[in-house]
Amino acid sequence: MLILTLSLILAGCSAPFPVPGGAPPTTGPPATQTSSGDSAFSSLYSQSSVDVAAQILNVNSKFYSSSTDAGVTYSPANLRMAALDMSSTADGYHTSMIGILNFATQANELKRNEYLGYLTSISTAGKDIAEAASAENSNQYALAMNFATLARTALDRIEGVPDQQSRDAITSMKAHLDDYIQRMREKL
Repeated sequence: MLILTLSLILAGCSAPFPVPGGAPPTTGPPATQTSSGDSAFSSLYSQSSVDVAAQILNVNSKFYSSSTDAGVTYSPANLRMAALDMSSTADGYHTSMIGILNFATQANELKRNEYLGYLTSISTAGKDIAEAASAENSNQYALAMNFATLARTALDRIEGVPDQQSRDAITSMKAHLDDYIQRMREKL
């Protein structure tokens, strides 16, 4: 049957009858399929914003000032691992969000697109913080300072922050990065 269909297509003809096993003819996407993009986005958006905020708070708890305030020994390795977890979480949600299609409302699609930028910024900041901590662990303080500055810049440019808790956590992370940059500068 495939050979017959290909022969007809190559001859410039179309099949005068439906091809068995082929896709059924469609008149457009069903309404349930369209609205599923919106509901999938809403569900994933809610879940991801909570998870990403928790990861940001975890990274914040690993910075020097938070660690010492909590009576825990500061460790660049712990900061690095938390930052990589934050980046990985943001990347995972980014991948899932890109796969959502068939939005019924343009507003949800635009919100998704803006949120993708937010996730990218969080992932970038996490990778830069991890690199800073790795450099610090190797006593490369100038390099650590440079990566921390890149992370701070990624957070300065962030848009599409989903809620006040995330905004507050990002503001706190910026303050921690400012402190981190100053500490690296003093070690030079």
